[in-house]
Amino acid sequence: MFKGESFNGYAHIINKKCISSYYQEIYINFFFLVCLIGLTHAFFNSNQKVVTFFNIDISLYYFLPWVLCVYEFPVSFYKIYFVKGRRFIKNINVDKNLEIKLFNGKVLKLESFTLILDSKKIDFENTGSFGEKVYKKYDFDYIGIKSNETTYLLPYKKESKDFTVRLLESISQ
Repeated sequence: MFKGESFNGYAHIINKKCISSYYQEIYINFFFLVCLIGLTHAFFNSNQKVVTFFNIDISLYYFLPWVLCVYEFPVSFYKIYFVKGRRFIKNINVDKNLEIKLFNGKVLKLESFTLILDSKKIDFENTGSFGEKVYKKYDFDYIGIKSNETTYLLPYKKESKDFTVRLLESISQ
């Protein structure tokens, strides 16, 4: 059996739009990194609107874009790799227990878990993302799977909700 082959059985219930948006955010994060490198060079080496601050020449022309990149790169990095990567489920496998594969590649076996079918009951305050309620702004539907005080989110296709709920309830009992 190849690595990850066991996760192909229930791939049809996962919303691929959610997975592709995750990878798009990785590309955007890479863009912020490239911009940060380029703007840092321009910020310190430009001849436009130069101000000397503590004997260092900085350009006010590139100050605002540089500050935005300095802020946005770590925020998006944290949100992608530490919030979404550890909470969103990429694939599932069902045997005696539920195996979930997270976006960051980690595979977890859950022996006991509870389902959260109402998105209003998911604890959005403890997402760990700088006060932002990250899961509420997405345009996909999800089921919360709570295990050991951690809530994982399973994005599902709208037409497969009943099948997904029946499948997960049969395991959780």
